[in-house]
Amino acid sequence: MTYIESKLEFSFSRASEIQHVENGEFGHGLKNVDFLIREIDEVILLEVKGTSQEVTRYLSDDIVNQLVEKARDTYTYLHLIQDTAKQLTYIALIDFRTKEIDSAMLLRRSDALKAGLRGEKGHSWQIEYIQRAFLVDVENFKKEFPNFEVNRVD
Repeated sequence: MTYIESKLEFSFSRASEIQHVENGEFGHGLKNVDFLIREIDEVILLEVKGTSQEVTRYLSDDIVNQLVEKARDTYTYLHLIQDTAKQLTYIALIDFRTKEIDSAMLLRRSDALKAGLRGEKGHSWQIEYIQRAFLVDVENFKKEFPNFEVNRVD
């Protein structure tokens, strides 16, 4: 089955279970990621951002904070339904439709995302609720996660 999100078409044919989450599905006030991908030994939280806007805006602290908030709220939801026994992996996929981005810039923002997942507003979390986190563009997503297919839909 294929899914469209932010002008990207995804096929998760090798995944055990896919949940395409609608905004607000987790309840009032909780922000959610776009997909929950349940595998045998992990649950992947996939957030997809499409952009035709300026790259620097999509790599700002505000965007990183929004990504952290979606991961935290999704974890809260999973915790409340007792679905956190498996490793949680968070993938934030940003579709930069421009060549202004370079690997070093993506790596710096990825480090900021990982730091945000370890704690917020000066507080360090006692629980490492996300075990692995990635901030990737479409090309890196294809390399890092070859079991999932993604293509641009224009």
